[in-house]
Amino acid sequence: MIVTDKMREVAEASKHWDIAKVASQFSLPAETITRYIRAVKEIRHNAKILVFDIETQANVGYFWQPYKTSIFLAQMIRPWYVISWSAKWLHDNEVMSDVLKPAEAKKQNDKRICTSLWKLFDEADVLIAHYGNKFDIPKMNTRFLLQGLGIPSPYQSIDTKHAASKRFAFTYNKLDALGEALGIGQKIETDFKLWKDCDNGDAGALDLMSEYNDQDVLLLEEIYLALRPWIPSHPNMNNYSDTDVCNVCGSSELTPKGHYATLVNKYTTYVCGHCGGFTKRVRKNLSGLAR
Repeated sequence: MIVTDKMREVAEASKHWDIAKVASQFSLPAETITRYIRAVKEIRHNAKILVFDIETQANVGYFWQPYKTSIFLAQMIRPWYVISWSAKWLHDNEVMSDVLKPAEAKKQNDKRICTSLWKLFDEADVLIAHYGNKFDIPKMNTRFLLQGLGIPSPYQSIDTKHAASKRFAFTYNKLDALGEALGIGQKIETDFKLWKDCDNGDAGALDLMSEYNDQDVLLLEEIYLALRPWIPSHPNMNNYSDTDVCNVCGSSELTPKGHYATLVNKYTTYVCGHCGGFTKRVRKNLSGLAR
């Protein structure tokens, strides 16, 4: 997302007026005003951060027991495929999406929508997905390989499920549960019939699946922003900026706050006034003292 002159103008006005007045002045929804303010505060001229989610169809096979069963290759009738995807650039208003057409669903032909998502992967510097490192990204890599699409350009990834389970002790780490716990929102309620109807090429079901997918991405973005300062392995935003900014969000609102020492170096730490994250800067090499 490129920060435009209008976005900067809106953000500047917000320093003097409340959100309601700014929204009225520029004829924009309050949610858009908030996103503009965030985007202007974060240095985002280079780093492209893609928030995404996919919906896949179930495998189909023969089985005897409804539980504790193993499905062998000879018992498989049909493997999974991608039904839909939704994505958005961080802080952007537009939710991008693609979903199978009825004829494609009946033939389990997901190449068109996988190709459109591949293009976004290829453009992104950082991918954000919930359980993405174990599910969404490997699933898409499989489709990219099988469909001869090649490897997207290198990117880093953030798995919000992993971040939540590593740093916190939520009762549940599912997207819906985190959204509820953080007071952010929840997923659209569905049941397995939706997946069955999509498999049969039902146009209404495919539209609903795309809507369900879109809501997941909107929810995921807000959960990521809440967890972001708590992610110690977060990609360093300084690598995408020409100025000295917060490692976590790219904001220049840094205030010195204490020190952090390892066996080799002593750092001055800075707290970000925008996201609350901490940034370390090398102050003194201690290698001569650590013998």
